[in-house]
Amino acid sequence: MALGIWYARNSLEEQRKQVELQSWNMIFELWGREKELRAREFVLKDFDFSQIDKLDSARMHDVKMVLATCNRISMFVLEGLIDDKKLISFIGVSMLKIWEKTKDFIKWERQQNSKHYMYHFEKFIERYEKSIRKLG
Repeated sequence: MALGIWYARNSLEEQRKQVELQSWNMIFELWGREKELRAREFVLKDFDFSQIDKLDSARMHDVKMVLATCNRISMFVLEGLIDDKKLISFIGVSMLKIWEKTKDFIKWERQQNSKHYMYHFEKFIERYEKSIRKLG
């Protein structure tokens, strides 16, 4: 009986590790693509919501692609597939900067389309900011 419990526990732990590894691989793929990197550079350096009406469709696509990536990655954390402390130490600062640059755009999109637009990203940022406040 004890051996069965031990085996079941180890099997579940091994499955959890596999899911986490697969999730990290997906994050590395999403975050590290060249197209994603160029789009992130645009958002972080040049995006200005007050100039939204001057954005061409390619740049609008870049902004939405970056946000969609942040939203997907945030979902991994919120669903417990990735340890939030590990992700925060890896790309948390960049995600916070993206949030700061795009939060007015996100509010605008919510008014235009869906009140749930970038929900996971927002919840991740709330968790991240809360952990920063705890650190002082």
